[in-house]
Amino acid sequence: MSPNLRNKPVCAPADAGGKSLATAAGLLQKLYNNEQKAPKKILLVSYYCPSRVHAGGLRILDIYQFIKTNYPHVKLDLFTCKRPIVDAVYTDIERIFDGHYYATQDDLSPSHFQFIAGATAGHYDVVDLQFHETGCHIQGWRAFGSKIIFTPMESQVKMTQSRLNSGAFSQTGPELVTSILGLRPAAQEIVYATQSDETVCVSESDSALLALVSQVNTVSYMDTALSTIEFADAIANQNMPLAPEHKPLTVVYCASYVSQGNRETLKWYLENAHPLILKAVPAYRFQVVGFGCLDEFRALQPQSVDFIGAVNDVSPAISAAKVGIAPVIYGTGFRGKIVQYAICGVPCVASSVAIYGIKFTEGVDILIGDTTEDFAKHCIDLLLNNDVNKTIATNARAVAAREYTWESKRAQIEKIYNL
Repeated sequence: MSPNLRNKPVCAPADAGGKSLATAAGLLQKLYNNEQKAPKKILLVSYYCPSRVHAGGLRILDIYQFIKTNYPHVKLDLFTCKRPIVDAVYTDIERIFDGHYYATQDDLSPSHFQFIAGATAGHYDVVDLQFHETGCHIQGWRAFGSKIIFTPMESQVKMTQSRLNSGAFSQTGPELVTSILGLRPAAQEIVYATQSDETVCVSESDSALLALVSQVNTVSYMDTALSTIEFADAIANQNMPLAPEHKPLTVVYCASYVSQGNRETLKWYLENAHPLILKAVPAYRFQVVGFGCLDEFRALQPQSVDFIGAVNDVSPAISAAKVGIAPVIYGTGFRGKIVQYAICGVPCVASSVAIYGIKFTEGVDILIGDTTEDFAKHCIDLLLNNDVNKTIATNARAVAAREYTWESKRAQIEKIYNL
C-alpha cells in the first residue's frame, strides 16, 4: 500500500459525502417547508350556485365546508352564476369561500373569469367543474389549473341508457323527442370525461357506465353523504324516539325539479300512484318540495297536492311528513333524498332503481315498489300502520347515521382534491 494512501484518513471521503448528503437534505427540507407555507388553491366553477335549497348545491357546500374545516391552509375560490330566485341565501358561500366571483349572463368561460377576477386570477392546484354545463370549457381551464376535475352531477350517459332500457326510444311524441334530444349531452359527457384529469360521478353505477363507454380509467365516484349544514339537528337528535302516530297523513317528495328525470318521476307519481293512495286514504296530502319550476304541474290542479317548492331549510319539511318517496324512473344521479328521509326518521318508499348502490335493505329499512300498485300499497301501509312506519324509520335512521357521513369520505376527498 502506498505510504500516501496509508497516511490519509480513511474517513475523509465519507465525511465529504456526509456533508454533501446533509446539504442536499437541507435543501429538500427547505423546499418542502416553502411548499407547506404556500397554500394550496382550489377554484370551484359551478353552473348552479352552491346552495342548500337543492341537492346538488348542498352536496357542493358540504364538500367544501369539509375541506375548509379539515384543511384550513387551502384557499378556496368560487366562480358561479347568481340566480336569486333559486339560490335563496349566500351566507354559506361567504362563510366557506375565500373569494367569490359571479358571472354575468351564465358565462362561466375562463376568459370571463379572467375579466371578472382581474389580477387575482392566479394559478390553481385544482379547478373543479361542477354540473354538465361547465364541461364545454375544460380545455380552456387548463391555463388556470394543474388538475381539472369534472362532475356531471346527473349523468347524461346513464340517463340515455335508462331511457333505452325503458323503451322510451320506441315511443312517439314528446317522449321520443326528449330521448333524442338527450343523445347530444350524453355524447358531450363522454368527450368531457376524456378531456378532464378526473371525472367524479355521484354514484357507482354512473361512473361504471361512463368509464365503460368513454374507455378512460380516470372516472371515479363519490356518494353524497349527510349534510352537516342542512341536517345538523337531525344528526344530533338521531336517538330521539319516533312518534309517527302524531304526524299528519302526509307524503313528501323532495327533489330538484331542474332535473328532467325528477320531473318525469313526479309526473308518473301524480298520474299513477297518487290517485290510488288518495282513494284509500282520503285525508292524505302530497307535498312537493324542492327548487325548479312547477307551473306545469300546478296547472293540472291535482287534488290534495301542496306545491311547496324551494325552501331555505329542507329538514323541517321532511321531518313533518309521515312518508318520503323516491320513485326514480331513470337510474342516474345521487340518492341523497333517501338518506335525508332516513336521518329525519321518515320511512321511504322507493323503486329498485333508486336504491341501486346504496346500503339499504328492502323490507328492513326501506320499502320497494316497482309497479304502481305495489308503490301505492307501501305508501298506504306506512300512512296507516304506525308500528310498521316506526320500525322502517328507526332502521333507516341507523343506516344513515352509520354509513353516510362526510368523514367517511375523507380518503376520497383527499385523493380527488390532491389534499
